[in-house]
Amino acid sequence: MILFLNHQNIEFHKPIDSVLFAHFGDFVIGTIGPMWTLSSILFFYLTLENQRKDLRSQEEKIKIANSELQAQIENLQEQNKQFRQERIETTFFQLFSSHHSLVRTMEIRLLGNEHKHGRECFIPLFRIYKDEYYSKNEYSIINDKIDNSFESFFEKYQETLGNYFRNLYNIFKFIDNSDIPFENKQLYTRLIRAQLSNYELLLLFYNCLSKNGEKFKVYANRYNLFNNLNQSKLLDKTHIELYERKAF
Repeated sequence: MILFLNHQNIEFHKPIDSVLFAHFGDFVIGTIGPMWTLSSILFFYLTLENQRKDLRSQEEKIKIANSELQAQIENLQEQNKQFRQERIETTFFQLFSSHHSLVRTMEIRLLGNEHKHGRECFIPLFRIYKDEYYSKNEYSIINDKIDNSFESFFEKYQETLGNYFRNLYNIFKFIDNSDIPFENKQLYTRLIRAQLSNYELLLLFYNCLSKNGEKFKVYANRYNLFNNLNQSKLLDKTHIELYERKAF
């Protein structure tokens, strides 16, 4: 504007020259307009750049927050996993202890008023079942002979063996249904298997082949229940074939 006034040599004491001021207006519009537009563009660019910086900063904060949240979730999941494992272990050992108590309280009366207690019961019980099995000569199909003989035997000693078989079955069922890796399930079932005497295993062997024990047979196969069984004590060597090979 100063340059324009100097160039035009305006005298302020004279009347206003409308044509001159029209030229002045054109000059102002032609000069300031582009400058204003340029300033607006620069301001808009700076605003966008600041917004981009803010967005990048927010994205970094969100990433950090998400990372911290993921770490918290993983930590909670690990704590929950440990809690479930501890709860399962506690329940397992309670069931296991209950089973030991049950075995200790077992008692049978034999001929001559002889009494057997605890794990001592399983030796004469298996001998009694053995006699029952060999007395069933009318059965030509081996599965029928085992099922019928064991059912007759079990009816006589249900009071003693009923709770024993049910309790042991429920421990295996609990382990199998637990939300833990299969390797851990194998560990727990090995602990049980290690506590079973050979005559317990023999009775379990034939119980699982009867109709009453067919559900237990699933776990016997799955968890190698008869891995420690003295197979020479079986009533017939061919009875091994009634199980899957992994049961041994």
